[in-house]
Amino acid sequence: MPSVRFVFTLLALQSNLACFALQVDFGKRAQAPRIFPREAGTVEITAEKNLYYTLGGSYFANITVGDPPQSIQVQLDTGSPDLGINTPEGFDPSKSSSYRVTYADLFSISYVSNDYFIGDFATDDISFGDTSLKNMTLGVSNNSTVPFSIMGLSPTGIVSNDSIDAIKNNLYTPLQSLVSSGAINSRMFSIWLNDLAAATGSILFGGVDESRFDKDIGLIEIDMLKNETTNKFERYTIPMTGMSITMENQAQDFTLPKSNVPGEGSWLPVTIDTGSPTLLLPQDIFDAINTHVGAITDPRFPDRYGLPCAQAQSPAFTSSYMNWTLGDPQNSSIAINYTLSLADLVIPIYLDGVPVSQKVNGTQIDLCAFGIQPKPNEGTVLIGDPFIRAMYVVFDPDNGKMAFGKPLFNATQTKAIAMEKGQEIPDVVQSEPDKDAASDVAGGPSGNGTTHATGSNTSAIAPVQSSSSGASTKAFAPATSIWISAVMFTVAASFVGNCFHDAGGVI
Repeated sequence: MPSVRFVFTLLALQSNLACFALQVDFGKRAQAPRIFPREAGTVEITAEKNLYYTLGGSYFANITVGDPPQSIQVQLDTGSPDLGINTPEGFDPSKSSSYRVTYADLFSISYVSNDYFIGDFATDDISFGDTSLKNMTLGVSNNSTVPFSIMGLSPTGIVSNDSIDAIKNNLYTPLQSLVSSGAINSRMFSIWLNDLAAATGSILFGGVDESRFDKDIGLIEIDMLKNETTNKFERYTIPMTGMSITMENQAQDFTLPKSNVPGEGSWLPVTIDTGSPTLLLPQDIFDAINTHVGAITDPRFPDRYGLPCAQAQSPAFTSSYMNWTLGDPQNSSIAINYTLSLADLVIPIYLDGVPVSQKVNGTQIDLCAFGIQPKPNEGTVLIGDPFIRAMYVVFDPDNGKMAFGKPLFNATQTKAIAMEKGQEIPDVVQSEPDKDAASDVAGGPSGNGTTHATGSNTSAIAPVQSSSSGASTKAFAPATSIWISAVMFTVAASFVGNCFHDAGGVI
């Protein structure tokens, strides 16, 4: 999901494996991409960098579209459903003999950031490495405020409106296309973004990679929340049941909304969104956190925050932590706790591969983004890439579940487990009995349209070594497909007038 304006102090931020398993490797910043060994039954694409894009914390995959194939890069976005192609960014439909417009002028998708795609629904051939999909549904736009293409991975079907209700069953999302082609058997996929300093990470479609998380701890499974109106799983939304900050050994808990459901405590619906470069929180919680951090804004964009990079090395940051708990509001033993150094939330900004700096009072200051931002008033609470890096995450839209574990950073081996449709997530250490889905719908505490669908698993906390700051991080362990290589584009910046692109959720 795409772009949110973000400016602060004189600066505008721009923005083996088994059969039936697909992995996407990532690269970030100016480091050379690192490729994991190819094994039988896998498909791999080499990660490449494109420092033109002005993104921080977003991850991209290299794919080809058309016949003959045209290479493009797509943002991997768990917050939207479509494969949206921005034609000015590398794809020319007139040069593809396999391109067919199926529904002219009916492709339209908007994001919380107010960015949009408008264009045609079409079909064309898509390739991820050695895996090719014929006649895949595309949304093709030459009228878009999004400066890149997006591969949506959300659990919903194609975004619907009155004009396409009659034909939406003929449109397939990327996950649906991978399954219908036989490339994978399950829409389950897992994400391992690796640590902040690493050059690569991966997404594995169709299963779980046991080499990417601590199996001794296992995975904690949590039921996804349904949309209160449609009674469907429309986003990867789960309950956050606790959040605090620890600074110089002093902890402060932040108040979460009180549930109106008997037997439930306070909790906040949060969406796991790889298209977001930050954690987006309600303004009151952000303000409480920022009291300790001191991030600043530009007056023209008062809700976007950054700070000097040097603060990441200060004792106040290296010895301070954000703590959050994901779990079941009705059962406190079904929970997973994570801790992340504040130093890992100071995100360097790059322009053409070079760190961005600004002279202030005669001193050159490197500028960074802060990995927590306030959300728009009606926006969704999003857990973005800085926090996802601290977790190993399994997405299971077929069963309406997610699982979380402690990531093993900089792993060099692979051990993928390909899943069948409907098969449960492996390596889960505890899970509650399944409930009738209809009985799981209840009003959420935030009143934003999500509801609790009961939750699922526990695990013990274990320290994880943080890369960039050298500080200790604590996280939990998880439990695997076809492979793609992908890129995390660097944050880029330029003085006043550019934008910082953020995934904000489909409207």
